[in-house]
Amino acid sequence: MRISARSEYGLRAMVFLASQSSLEPVPLERIGREGRIPRPFLAQIMRGLRRAGLVASVRGYRGGYLLTRSGSHITVREVVETLEENLSLVHCLINGECSLFDSCLTRVFWQRARQSLTEMMERTTLADLAPPGAPVTAETIGEIVGT
Repeated sequence: MRISARSEYGLRAMVFLASQSSLEPVPLERIGREGRIPRPFLAQIMRGLRRAGLVASVRGYRGGYLLTRSGSHITVREVVETLEENLSLVHCLINGECSLFDSCLTRVFWQRARQSLTEMMERTTLADLAPPGAPVTAETIGEIVGT
């Protein structure tokens, strides 16, 4: 399975927002700089997260983005499912288009693997990845999640 850059960057941005001790909106430029996320791509990602109700945007001089809920109430699954088209590990699980679907000897394995990953993402919140008060950058997020 390959998670897209969209989800990787989106999760980075969300964890960064969850790590902020202030309730002030964080400017897009700062989120991009701290997460090493290209600004045009980040703007698209944040629009998707805003449409899903995971972040709110504030306009103006002191504008930026903030979480709509506490980081302990937003799961990794919510973020990734908002940004990914499909979380299937193999193409045939998307809609059963494989001619071997009914007799496939590996399908059950892939279904269980997808279920395990989904459960892990559901159990993990943004707060789990960014403890309150911890300054989080792209490097520390990598250390936290083990990449």
